[in-house]
Amino acid sequence: MQDLLAGLTDYSYAGVGRDDGKTKGEYSSIFFKKDELRLIEASTFWLSNTPEKVSVGWDAALPRICTYALFEHQESKRQYWHFNTHFDHMGVKARAESAKLITSKIASLVEGEGAVVLSGDFNAEPQQEPILVLKINFQDPLEIVDLKGPTGTFSGFDLDANLDRRIDYIFYKEVKPLEYQHLDTKRSNRRWISDHLPVYFKFKLDE
Repeated sequence: MQDLLAGLTDYSYAGVGRDDGKTKGEYSSIFFKKDELRLIEASTFWLSNTPEKVSVGWDAALPRICTYALFEHQESKRQYWHFNTHFDHMGVKARAESAKLITSKIASLVEGEGAVVLSGDFNAEPQQEPILVLKINFQDPLEIVDLKGPTGTFSGFDLDANLDRRIDYIFYKEVKPLEYQHLDTKRSNRRWISDHLPVYFKFKLDE
């Protein structure tokens, strides 16, 4: 977090650490350009039966969270909600229940036809229950626009990975998708910057 903040001088963020609800542990933070978006409200909940407090849900190995924020585009005054998360890597039930919980949370917060973007590492492939649950209520840009880059998002730091395993997604409601890309650019030493590929989604807020 400190490294990102030092490098992204035009950005601020919403989010807290999952281990104490403050600064300890992994974040699912949302960085945003301060001169383009106004942060209206933001919060974080835990993916568990007690989402309002630090907790581990179902059969998960670790505490997992979802951070959300409501933004207003300063020029157009249009608003959208952004939810960002990281599902557990071990708990099959936890992943399925997390998808249901996030869907329910969004339904309780977003009125009517509000614009929503939901992003994260879902640790689930397209045919598995968590993704099928989410696609009942949200759209997958890959069903609308052509994918640029490999089909998968997980390399495991393997320099020769096939890149055919998709477990990172950006879903949406009530925005217009323009471009979707899995970025497979490597560092100057030809190594990956992460064990996951960055996912790029360009969209337009509806008039």
